[in-house]
Amino acid sequence: MDLRGDDRGVSVVLGAVLIFGVLVIMFMIYQVSIVPAQNRAVELQNYQDVREDMQNLRNAIISVGETNNLVGVQVRLGTHYPARAIGVNGPPPQGQLFTDTAGTGEVSVTGINETKVCGIGDQATSKSITYKPNYNYLTGVQPITYENTVLYRETADGRVLVESEQALIRDKTINLLPLVGNVSKTSGSSVGFDLQGDQTGEKKVSATPKLTIPTALSASTWQDLLADQSNVDTVTANGTQPSAVDVQLKTNTYTVKCTAVGAGEAANADVEAGGVNDEINPAAPGDIALVNETVGSGGDSHIVTLNLNNTGNQDIEIVDARINFYQDANSGGKVPDNADLQDSGGTTSASLAFRGDFAELSPRINLPGNKTHTPVKLEFTSGPTKTNADISDQDWFVITFTYSTGEFGTYFVPVPS
Repeated sequence: MDLRGDDRGVSVVLGAVLIFGVLVIMFMIYQVSIVPAQNRAVELQNYQDVREDMQNLRNAIISVGETNNLVGVQVRLGTHYPARAIGVNGPPPQGQLFTDTAGTGEVSVTGINETKVCGIGDQATSKSITYKPNYNYLTGVQPITYENTVLYRETADGRVLVESEQALIRDKTINLLPLVGNVSKTSGSSVGFDLQGDQTGEKKVSATPKLTIPTALSASTWQDLLADQSNVDTVTANGTQPSAVDVQLKTNTYTVKCTAVGAGEAANADVEAGGVNDEINPAAPGDIALVNETVGSGGDSHIVTLNLNNTGNQDIEIVDARINFYQDANSGGKVPDNADLQDSGGTTSASLAFRGDFAELSPRINLPGNKTHTPVKLEFTSGPTKTNADISDQDWFVITFTYSTGEFGTYFVPVPS
C-alpha cells in the first residue's frame, strides 16, 4: 500500500495565496499611486477654479464701486474627490477665505479730507481678502490675495505673480475703493457673500498729490503695475507707515473718487457735502459766489443762466466743470442728461454729461474781479441728438467749477420758475 501523502491541493492553495498577494500589491500600488495622482488632479482643477473665482471677485469689487450696486459672489473653497469602488479617499480639502489688513490699513491722498470724501470714519481704511488653500495631495500652491484693485499670488520661493492690472490710477483719476467688512469662511465647497457699493465721494486736487496705500506688495511691484501711467512720478516704500507704499504724482489736476465697498455687510458710508468738492455755494470773501439763477423764456426755456460774482480783486477763469447731480421732477418728456456750458455770448466751452468726469473748458470762461457779476449759461439737452430738454421749476442740480487759482466751487441750483 502506498503511504505517500496526496499533495494535489497544495498547488491550489499556493495559487490562491499568490493571486491574493498580487491583488494586495496591485491595491497598494493603486492606493499609493493612482488615487493620489487622481485626487491631485481634482485639487489642481479646484485651484484653477478658485483663481477664476478670485478674479471675478476682484472685478465685482471694482464694478460695485462704480455702480453702487449689490452683487453676490461665490468662491469654491474646496472640492470633493470622485467616489471609488476600490481604494480610499482622504477627507475632502477645505480652503479658507478671510479679510485682513496690511499695516494700519490707512488710505490717503494729500489735499483731500478722507473722512468727507470716503465717509467711512476718521481715517479711510481698506482691507485685503485672501484665499488660503489646504489640499491633501497638491503641494506648492500659495494663497491668492485681492488688495487695492490688484489680484496676486505668491510662489513657494516668495516671488509675486500679479494676475490683474491695477485700477487705482487711470490717467488723471484716482479711484479709491476701500474694502470694509469682515469675511471669515472655511469650507469644502462653495461659499457666497454679497458685495455692496455705497455712496461715491469726489474731489478735485491740484499740484502734486501723493497717494499712500496699505499693501503687502513691494514698491517695485507697484512701480511695475503703474508703469503705463504717465502721471506717476515715483513709487517708494512709506518711511513711517508699515506695509505701505507712496505713489507721488506729477503736477496736474486730478479727480479723486472714493467708494467704500462692503464685503458681507453694508459699508455704511456717509459722504458729506464736502466730499463733493468743498462747501456748497461758497460765500466767504474772495470766493466766487452764486448770486442768482434765471431761466430763459419761449424757445430758450431749456437754458439756465447762473449769475456769478467774483468777490476777489483778481480775474479768475473757470478751468473745468462737472454736473455732479441732477434731480428731474418730470415723469415724462425730454429728460435732460447733458448741458452745454456757455459764456454770456453763447459760445460753448464744454459739454457736461450728468455725473460724468470733469470736462475741460475750451475756451475758458473769464470772471473779472472786484465784485463783477458774470453770467454763465447752461443749455440743457436730452439724448444723443441733443434736443432741447424739458426742465421745470421743481428740478435742481449741483455743479462744480474748477478755477484757475486751483480752488473749487460747488453750487446747488434750483431751477427757477
